[in-house]
Amino acid sequence: MTVFPPDSTWTGAGMLDSTRTRVGFRQSAGFRSKYPLATVKALLDAFGNDITGGYDIGCKFGITLSRSPLGRRAKGLNYRALVGSFHRHAHNCLCQLRFLATYVEGMGLEDLEGGERFFSKSNALASAIRHAGVFNRKQRIVGFAIHMDQNETYQNLSEFLINNYKQAIGILNGEAAFIKQMREQGVANTSVFLEWLAEEKTYLEDLSREPLHESLAMEYWQKLVNLGASQFGEGVEGVTAKGNLQTDKEFGDG
Repeated sequence: MTVFPPDSTWTGAGMLDSTRTRVGFRQSAGFRSKYPLATVKALLDAFGNDITGGYDIGCKFGITLSRSPLGRRAKGLNYRALVGSFHRHAHNCLCQLRFLATYVEGMGLEDLEGGERFFSKSNALASAIRHAGVFNRKQRIVGFAIHMDQNETYQNLSEFLINNYKQAIGILNGEAAFIKQMREQGVANTSVFLEWLAEEKTYLEDLSREPLHESLAMEYWQKLVNLGASQFGEGVEGVTAKGNLQTDKEFGDG
């Protein structure tokens, strides 16, 4: 059985701070959601508590993880599966409220898309490995990863930290203007935003099922149709067709 297809690759990129370990996953096409389980186990072994994993389908992977033998341990260590910011538009609004990194306290400026950046750079390998055999393909991918580690990743780490620091300072410097805008819009404090998110979540959850009054109205209508069919000795479809025709005439259609 082929466990790791020769045309597939898997990456994990992480950032560690005092609040939460953030890790971004990325897989190539054709992979299954269960494969990052091995990555999660390695992360739990290495870092322990409070790990967040960003994944294209983190919402579904969270279910896979909870049902796996690793699920109880991941829950006990407060592991949380999320969706990276780049992939938010592929998920519905309710899913975003639950799993998008933007709405999770402690994530800071992290977007969990380190894997996307890695794969974007790895596109340069396409011309070299398109017609290569399995061995040469793997050899060149591994060589590319080693080159990235030795010549770019470590050297760019200080630049990454500085850019994040500058971005954080810029956000803090804009706090006064932000508070002014809040007052102009009638927003008392930042807790109002959390209330809005909670209200939106409740509203979207209610939309996931039929409103009770609509369900009762449709059930009542169906019983009337069945009653008419039994009284006139016709099938339900015949009575429904007559009812629709009469309704159309009442509204001037046809």
